[in-house]
Amino acid sequence: MHRSGKYADAERCYNRALAALATLDERNESASVMRNLATLQRVQGKLASARALASSALALTAGPNAVMTRGRLHLLLAVLDQQAGDVVASIRHIDLANREFEQAGSGALFWRASSRLNEAILFGQIGAWYEAYGALSEVNAFLPSQHSLALRARVFADLEAQTQHFDSALFWYGLAEDRYASEGASPARDWTRLARLRLAAQRQSHSAAAATVQEIRELPPLYEGQRQILTAMLALKRGDLVEARSAAERAWSRPLPLADQVALADVDAEIRLRSGDVEAGLMALTGAKEQIRLLAGRAGNGVLGQTIERLAVPLRRKALGYLIGSPITPLPTASVEAIAPWLVLGQGDIAVDRDAGTPRGDGSVFDRAVAAELLATEPGARAAAESATHRSMLALLTSENNSTNGMAVAVRQSPALTLTHLQAALSDGDVLAAYLDGGTRGALLWVTRSSAALIPAADADEVRAKTATLRELLRVPTSSLTAAEAAAGGLSDALLHEVPGAPPRRLWIVADELSDGIPWAMLRWPGRDAPLIESTTTVLARVLGARESVAAKRSSVSVHVLAAAQLKAGEISLPNLTNAAVEAQQIRDALVPAGMHIDANMSATRDAVFDSLHDRDAFVHIAAHGMAQPPRIGYAGVWLEPSAGETMPSFLSWLDILDAGVRADLVVLNACQLGDSGTAVNGNLSFASAVARAGARRVVASLWPVSDSATVLWVPAFYSALRDNPGDAAAALRRAQLHLAHSRAFAHPFFWAGMQAIERLDVVTEELPAKPPAVRRVP
Repeated sequence: MHRSGKYADAERCYNRALAALATLDERNESASVMRNLATLQRVQGKLASARALASSALALTAGPNAVMTRGRLHLLLAVLDQQAGDVVASIRHIDLANREFEQAGSGALFWRASSRLNEAILFGQIGAWYEAYGALSEVNAFLPSQHSLALRARVFADLEAQTQHFDSALFWYGLAEDRYASEGASPARDWTRLARLRLAAQRQSHSAAAATVQEIRELPPLYEGQRQILTAMLALKRGDLVEARSAAERAWSRPLPLADQVALADVDAEIRLRSGDVEAGLMALTGAKEQIRLLAGRAGNGVLGQTIERLAVPLRRKALGYLIGSPITPLPTASVEAIAPWLVLGQGDIAVDRDAGTPRGDGSVFDRAVAAELLATEPGARAAAESATHRSMLALLTSENNSTNGMAVAVRQSPALTLTHLQAALSDGDVLAAYLDGGTRGALLWVTRSSAALIPAADADEVRAKTATLRELLRVPTSSLTAAEAAAGGLSDALLHEVPGAPPRRLWIVADELSDGIPWAMLRWPGRDAPLIESTTTVLARVLGARESVAAKRSSVSVHVLAAAQLKAGEISLPNLTNAAVEAQQIRDALVPAGMHIDANMSATRDAVFDSLHDRDAFVHIAAHGMAQPPRIGYAGVWLEPSAGETMPSFLSWLDILDAGVRADLVVLNACQLGDSGTAVNGNLSFASAVARAGARRVVASLWPVSDSATVLWVPAFYSALRDNPGDAAAALRRAQLHLAHSRAFAHPFFWAGMQAIERLDVVTEELPAKPPAVRRVP
């Protein structure tokens, strides 16, 4: 009755069973029936009632025989939270369910698969798509080929749609729909049909979708909100703003998963913007962004919080599309001021307070699993290690900043930014540039101490394509220099073609997923043939609001040099870094004359790295192999020396860095690809960005593999320049890059163009003069 949509009859049966069990005092059996009744209430859209019933049932369970019941109840609570948009609570219940099912042993195989399936749904909701596909793959390994085939096909279709494999998604939606129909599961069939029609409407097939949506008559009430979103989308397509607004209001009154809430906010804003109420449209987007920020703040750890924050990217894209100009409603020039709050999404700093030497949490479990997977030589061992990595990541995402380990870590959110605040943070001769991704339009926000301008630029797709072309040409030092320079010219035209005046002394570029991947030093200023590095210091800026001026650093500086040269031969080893040991002496030679304390005898073990990064205001130099697989969360880090009693190289990921926090002032990462985060649309960070976000004021890293030979030249040049001006690491890096670019052996931009300086730009957001900035729009 439940499966076929006869909800009233099913509820009466469940209530009769509960009454009978109450007379027998069968608590665990009662809890099981309460779970079934809560599941029924869920399908009817009564999420609050279902959650209360499931929580009461969980309190009834007791004893070793209740393991399965507790696991199933935690899984139900995870589903309820996910469908109400609370991904933080949902992921914690999934972790608890998994623990119960593992305790139950082989008898819980089906429910372990069900838990993995819900993990796939949840990971897809937060944009962790590689992890979602991995969880679904484990489900397929657990279950027979035909078992739950319709639901697995439906989840796979959702992931394909989220990753923009639209034709594949439509195929799998159709397969799931047919399968549900053959099983007589009409409500599930209509639920799947609704998803297929929504994708068809998004792909311009709205007339067919509009005709078919009327045929959906057995949709469970739980999914009525999704129906209303589709109705609003279709009304927008045909220009019926009244019906669109009515449908959007009905959708807001229903429970919605987080991804649907974001989609509805987008639709709601579009309705208001098309109605000419630009302010209300932008307020709708701002409100949704704030809800995501609050949810990220509840995550309890930086890793999950960072992943959730990325869900606001489409909201920012929509807002910027209108703020930089729209064919529907052109905005007045003064509205450029409204862009500032959208420049950064959740770049709150990580506040750390822990005593040195305390335990470091669960990140080491994840890192060991990653190391085992990456170093495995047999497919079976690699698959087992990948499964272990998946499980340990789930534990990391559910951790609450490891407060039980004597360490307090919290995300400090930035106060709202304005252009006035940004201008006050700049020095004379500085420019702050932010690329604005407005969907089909792009622009640069160009800010100096005395003015601000919107400058036309290519759209984000064109910028990404030209960046990819240039970076492909710079992958090896033997690539054509002529082709690379031509590609750099094309990217320069896309971004800088209409920038005003002469090159600035220092160009701050607001860090985001697109800007972080651009080799800015190689771009060319309009009308100039030389690369930008010849005239300008470029810095990736982590714009961070502060309520007061930054405290002065201590007068003495400690310098920690850690080299993981991988010279020890073990069962599994990495190539030797022959020049890594030389770096310590080069750094000592450069900095000792400045009176700095140099600790260059430390082995680059996990504990040594954490202790160095935790030394307040220190300079930390790490020479090691680096690794980055941008599509996979946490698969960016450094290979360190084996830990005590082990022979396998140790891996340190950015997940553990973000979890532990960083107090060092400057961190130099002389390792491969640690500045690369790929597209970062999945909530991923580069290792360098994680170090910066975890608290380091300044970070130096590279976008692509670093030449071990070039290190001999750039490291002493960098530290010699830093000795002369310890407060300007970006300028020191520029001098080191120029040293390479002007040499005979390392003049090819492969050797120097990928080096990046990341710095925190502290913006005091209180007690500033209330003067409006001078704003102009470049046509």
